Amino acid sequence: MSFLSNLIDYITARGLQNEDLTVVFPNKRAAFYLREQFKKVHKGNVWMPQMLSIEEAVSQWSGIQLADSVDLLFELIAIDSSLGHQGNSITTFGSMANQMAKDFDEVDQYAVDARHLFSYIYEEKKIGTWHPGEQIKPREQAYLDFFRQLKDYYDQLRQHLSSQGKGYYGMITRALSELDAEALRQKTEGRHILFAGFNALTPTEQKIIDTLYKNGQAEVVWDFDRYYVDDPLNEAGVFARQYIRKDAPWKPTEFSDDLLHSKKEIHLVEATGNTIQAKALQSLLQVDPENDATIILADEELLIPVLNSIPDDDRHQHINVSMGYPLSQTALSNMVSEFFTLHRKGRKVGDRGWYIWPILRLLDLEVVKVIFTKEELEQIIQYQEKIREESLFVFDEATFNSICTSPDLQQFMKLIVTDKGQPMDADGLLDVLINLMRFIAYKIQSKGESNIFLLNQVSETGKAVNRLKNILTRYQRYVHDLDELEVLYRLINRNIAIKLNSSHTDGLQVMGILETRNLDFDSFYMVGVNEGVLPTDKSNNSFIPFLIRKECGLPDYKEKQAVYAYHFYRLLQRANRMHFIYNGNGNDSGGEPSRFLMQLQHELAMRNPGITIVHESFINRANNDEGPSLLTAQKHASDLRDLAPTSLSSYISCSLKYFLRYIMKISDEHLDESAQENDLGTVIHETLQQLYSDHLNTVIDYDRLTKVIEPTLQSKLDQAIKRHYKQGLSNVGFNYLNQMGLNDMLKKYLKFEKDWVKNHDLVITHVEHELQHDVVIDGHTFHLKGTADRIDQSNGMVRIIDYKTGTVKNDYVKVPKQVECLDDIPEKALQLMMYKYLYLKQHPETDPDTVTASIFGLRYDQIVFDLKVDNPDLSGHFMETMDQLLSELLPELVDESIPYQQTSDPEGKPCKICDFRGICVNNAREALLEDDH
Repeated sequence: MSFLSNLIDYITARGLQNEDLTVVFPNKRAAFYLREQFKKVHKGNVWMPQMLSIEEAVSQWSGIQLADSVDLLFELIAIDSSLGHQGNSITTFGSMANQMAKDFDEVDQYAVDARHLFSYIYEEKKIGTWHPGEQIKPREQAYLDFFRQLKDYYDQLRQHLSSQGKGYYGMITRALSELDAEALRQKTEGRHILFAGFNALTPTEQKIIDTLYKNGQAEVVWDFDRYYVDDPLNEAGVFARQYIRKDAPWKPTEFSDDLLHSKKEIHLVEATGNTIQAKALQSLLQVDPENDATIILADEELLIPVLNSIPDDDRHQHINVSMGYPLSQTALSNMVSEFFTLHRKGRKVGDRGWYIWPILRLLDLEVVKVIFTKEELEQIIQYQEKIREESLFVFDEATFNSICTSPDLQQFMKLIVTDKGQPMDADGLLDVLINLMRFIAYKIQSKGESNIFLLNQVSETGKAVNRLKNILTRYQRYVHDLDELEVLYRLINRNIAIKLNSSHTDGLQVMGILETRNLDFDSFYMVGVNEGVLPTDKSNNSFIPFLIRKECGLPDYKEKQAVYAYHFYRLLQRANRMHFIYNGNGNDSGGEPSRFLMQLQHELAMRNPGITIVHESFINRANNDEGPSLLTAQKHASDLRDLAPTSLSSYISCSLKYFLRYIMKISDEHLDESAQENDLGTVIHETLQQLYSDHLNTVIDYDRLTKVIEPTLQSKLDQAIKRHYKQGLSNVGFNYLNQMGLNDMLKKYLKFEKDWVKNHDLVITHVEHELQHDVVIDGHTFHLKGTADRIDQSNGMVRIIDYKTGTVKNDYVKVPKQVECLDDIPEKALQLMMYKYLYLKQHPETDPDTVTASIFGLRYDQIVFDLKVDNPDLSGHFMETMDQLLSELLPELVDESIPYQQTSDPEGKPCKICDFRGICVNNAREALLEDDH
């Protein structure tokens, strides 16, 4: 029987009168399930007991309103100002105030002597800043003053809240715990109180229970198993053993024996990567015969991938999600963030109007793609192309309206640039934001599509903005600019969750670990069961040092991890079949299975022969049995054209990226300010090409360089800029910095050339020269080609040069001693080797030892990064070895038995700079914009 069923039997057996009974749970969810259980047990009309969470109970009994984090923030900001810290703002003080509130809450929950504690902390900080014989520095003095005044913050916060009839949780429980039996009886109206399913009670909660119990008002029903209570090393029983040692009258005396004697089938499922865990869950649900399943998220960040992976079939139509989705992680929150950025940073470009890029970022957001029609989105694309083609950097309303003729698009643009670039105050900005939410809601409803989730985002965002407006009426003096307004909005926003469908106990259930408290499931799937997630890591942010916490009886990370250990083992007590899915990718954070899973294998299973543990590994295969996969279907081509060094490097680093870019011809059309950075590299290449094009095959000495070539540099640069930027380069924003970088790189380059020709002869033979060669293997022709930025001759050597405006390091161009295949060669080194190889194929009479290849790193003072080959085969028999290495690699490109697949290093550099990061199975994070489930 489940714990809740046992609880109903307990209430019935004890003859407790429901109308006079209050059942208190650790959380609200258990109360909801108990109500449903009562309905099933009692078919007719029945008077149910009052059911409350512990937070609801103490607030109700005390008559004190529970203050939220925003209340506490502004109270502490006001206190900070009263203590003379006029320079502190929401931006600088917000995170400190948030941490102070958490620490004060713990101080009161654990009934710590505040004066002693804060004095202790101050003395410890004094010792840490003590330098014998040296005067204390002003910054250190300010640091000490803060800790010296912690007690003042604490006292004044309690006083301010008390005067308003408010309090934080610890403050309320401390006040109740200090009442005598009669006062507490009056507060609870003499009701009989049943505390059900608790584990980690704080000292003040224990004191409340103790007083009520001794007064004959309270009973405690525990849910512990003998396995972890009797084992002094098992974390799950830490708190139960504490209560037993205290010999409290309400201590646990009865324990289940399920973990050691009931049969259990446990599946440990390894999945490579976070998103693949959701795919593994999907595969398991598809073969599960049960209609009702329970999915528990150890890692709550997997909520969206998990929801998107639930099979879309008749058995999984009824989904109940009992955990909220953070508003701060939604697509709409991203839009609000960009809106703030626009108004904080997207001011006017001189007197010309709005800077274009913050506006374009807003137009490129997912919310925009959802709310507007296909025709309206096509108009936005046309407008973006106009910006790209003409290199515009100032928003012009007439230009926008001439392309985006939809009245709704024009209305949207008027909302986001409503003030014509003039600064707006906080109230005005919030009014615009409210109107923007109304507009989005109107667009969603006008499309006639069911998108409840996005509408809920709009609703919750509107509530957050209204809350912010109400706060400003009281605390206007603390919000000085839009930066502080945005910080405040984020503080409110991060505590809001979008409520999903959780109105039934039947159907497929999705919940977090904390929502499972007091609930039992015959079978369940737990996802994200990794160390650092379950249990959480050892981080314990606090102004109270670790040793002082221990001395004063405050909890540390061990107690917090023990809480999660209990939740984990309690779920196992009555379950018969369990699947634990974990990320087995060691390259990911959390790539190690939770130690709880190890304990199941090496401890629990050894003592209970009825436990069967099955190890499984889920592989997301590109192919299936239904026919040729998309990822192999394109490999039938009889030849491959234009295999450049960059495309070969792409195939080696990640064949899926090669497939998407070079086979499917997918390009990144994302329009952003940084997108024009690529054009700047092209500008430099074209400038240097034109600089030398009239001086090929002639000796370039110092006089020619300084008197003939250098004076034409500015005109060549201006011509290149004009070809790519019709409006020129902007003198504000990101591209202004790029323009400065461009000028700096050209100056460094010319300085290097001048120094070089003083001591070396130089003849440039080619600029932007195409190198090519056909390789035929097993009837397949592979056309290898590449474009050398420059080929020259200097001191008897042929130099093949590749200009780079990005990052270059010596390791990038170094070929290691051990080379078994081309995969072993760094990407940039391979590109240089391919240039050399192609050049020698075109000039077979040339001695390979007289040809070198280099990268000119234009952002560096040293400029030249020469190819360095430590491998003896490549250094001694370059062409033969390259022929062999290519003959081993190239057939893979047409081998249909080898599918294209993503790199095995999803956290490495290839993924971090990949255009397809958002759609690759390694990194997919689907936004829940559609209410599919």
